[in-house]
Amino acid sequence: MVKSDTQLYKFGNFKVDTVKRVLTCGDNPVQLPSRAFDVLLALVDHNQYVIDKDELMRLVWGERVVEENNLTRHISTLRRALDESPNDHRYIVTVPGRGYSFVAQVERVPTRDVLSASVKQNGDATGAEAEYLDLTPHNRLEPGTQVHSSVQTDVAIKTAQIAGPIARRRRAWVWAASLIVAVGLVGLIGARFLNSRSRLAVNTYRDWEITRLTRAGGSGAPAISRDGKYVAYVNRESGRNSILIHQLATGTQQQLIPPDKFSYRNLLFSADGSELYFTRVEGFAPLATLYRVPVFGGAAKKLRDDIVDVIMLSRDGADLAFAHRNSQGKNELVLANSDGVEERVLVSDSVAFPAWSPDGSTIAFSVGNAESGGETMGIREIRLSDGKQRDITTQKWHHAGDKTWLSDGSGLIVSARDLKTSVKQLWFVAYPSGEARPLSSDLDNYSHVEVTADATMLVAEQYNAVSDIWIAPLADVARSRKIGVWGSDGLCLTLDGRVIYSGLLSEATYELWVMNADGGERKQLTFDIGNDISPTITPDGRYVVFASNRSGHFEIWRMNLDGSNLIQLTETNGANPASISPDNSWVIYVSAGNLYKIPIDGGQAQLVCRGAAGISSVSPDGKLIAYFSKGKEALGIAVSSFANGSEIKRFEFKTQSLNNNSLKWTADGKALLFSQSFDGVANIWRQPLDGSPPTQVTDFKSDGIFRFDVSPDGKTLVCARGGWKHDIVLIKNLR
Repeated sequence: MVKSDTQLYKFGNFKVDTVKRVLTCGDNPVQLPSRAFDVLLALVDHNQYVIDKDELMRLVWGERVVEENNLTRHISTLRRALDESPNDHRYIVTVPGRGYSFVAQVERVPTRDVLSASVKQNGDATGAEAEYLDLTPHNRLEPGTQVHSSVQTDVAIKTAQIAGPIARRRRAWVWAASLIVAVGLVGLIGARFLNSRSRLAVNTYRDWEITRLTRAGGSGAPAISRDGKYVAYVNRESGRNSILIHQLATGTQQQLIPPDKFSYRNLLFSADGSELYFTRVEGFAPLATLYRVPVFGGAAKKLRDDIVDVIMLSRDGADLAFAHRNSQGKNELVLANSDGVEERVLVSDSVAFPAWSPDGSTIAFSVGNAESGGETMGIREIRLSDGKQRDITTQKWHHAGDKTWLSDGSGLIVSARDLKTSVKQLWFVAYPSGEARPLSSDLDNYSHVEVTADATMLVAEQYNAVSDIWIAPLADVARSRKIGVWGSDGLCLTLDGRVIYSGLLSEATYELWVMNADGGERKQLTFDIGNDISPTITPDGRYVVFASNRSGHFEIWRMNLDGSNLIQLTETNGANPASISPDNSWVIYVSAGNLYKIPIDGGQAQLVCRGAAGISSVSPDGKLIAYFSKGKEALGIAVSSFANGSEIKRFEFKTQSLNNNSLKWTADGKALLFSQSFDGVANIWRQPLDGSPPTQVTDFKSDGIFRFDVSPDGKTLVCARGGWKHDIVLIKNLR
């Protein structure tokens, strides 16, 4: 957070209050995200100077590595808040190749001037006395705040000024001294009280000290030793994974498990920090193998090979809890000794994102369905002594994921995403009261959270999408050119060659935008508090159909190309990205794992077929529908009759890197276009309908593909390319 020694900045009709962190226009507050306010504060504090982008990002985000997109987004937010268009240079000017400058004349009101001004306007003796005794907003001391010596001196002077004769002046001095002592004692007692209370509190990001342990964008699944000395994490490079140990005291790293094609998950230190547990997935096997390896070198010991997910350790380190698959093929949560044997069943069912309480009495886990797009997921606990369950909190999220208990059992830190944002924030859920509040900002995603025994430090995986929009001839992607950013949550081509895409606005919510094929004339189409994603154009070019959770969960909506005539088409408990029949009559969407179709003008939905696991696409002649579905080992592509839903063909793929967000028919209807990745690089492939082997269409050398679309004539490709950057961060001053 940007700090300043100035309390008020004034320019035009605006005021920036750095204490209350409020921007006002006249007497009306102007809503700004916290980080956008920090950007504004940095700009006005350096007004008339050009601030380089890197320097501005350092001032706002500190040592955190963030994408330049974040800064650009907040600059756009500020311009809208100041009612300034991109071509209007009253306040913020972009200096090409360098950065930004705040060009308006700014009046500064230092903090000390605000305090003295409040004294001057109460210049009579009674007013000055009342100001001190009543503690007006400028001088009010928060409970537990120590009285500074300069304040004591100022109080003594003001007390002397209001006295008459010398005797009365002496009595006033006595009273003033007594009052100072009293305030000091109250402050001391209050400070001790607050300190005792603060041991139960968890600080938010404004008070955190954040250190980035990795910066390459390929690290994840961290674990921290209970004493806070070591952090272990998985590092991915050139398609191979390894496990590294980071020693926090020295900043040195050592390789614990060398790079290989295996996937490593569920890292967990032993109670004394001398050993590390982890699971290894070989190829596309549905189950993982549990290992334990000495932290300071030695061979990894294989413990068992039936692990489904998650490893948890008792406080004394004697017992392990993990999810495994029993001999009947059912998943269950079991307890075993530290060698993974002598097991007994804890919970005879699967539980999502479990966390074992420090006293060993309960398991906290997530419940609800994230696919609906609504806030339906919560946190529940199951008591191990009798199996009774109860909700820990009344708070609901769009998604509630990884969680970790504080060692004293006073609460959990949870990685969760609410309806209004598209990022996973860290939340604190008090136990047993269930009070929930967000801890992190709304820009960075966090997962794989784990705290030290004293709960002063937390390690987490911080991740964000980096997505650029590219356009090219499908037959010659070497001629591709970048025309914009975002699009990771959907994009499509209009009949006149423009691009409609989903992108972030001021808040962490996705709205629909349109731009020309060269990236010019960007225009926002939707405005709401939800996320608008996965746009697609009707074949006649008349409507845009998209998914939005503005109503509380994801439904399918329709609008004109200019954003007007907005209509909700579906009323379900969650509808996912849609496709359109070639005759413009039907909208096809996925809900609860099945494909449905609904008239383009709204009406009764009809079942098309069951078992869908991604986007669908209707053939150019309207007779067939292709869609992603679960195969024997991984996702596959099924082709069914659009008339009756009977399956006609199925294509199996022995890879976990199939992208189920984009699927297109070729213009002649003889093949399907889809995306898949190898070693982190995605390309578009062509699967002939006659069953012959798929062939690679594009030849990209880097990055993944989030979404793509192809023009009706099959000649033009637009795609959102990039990837997820995953790094490890250490958060200090958590308490």
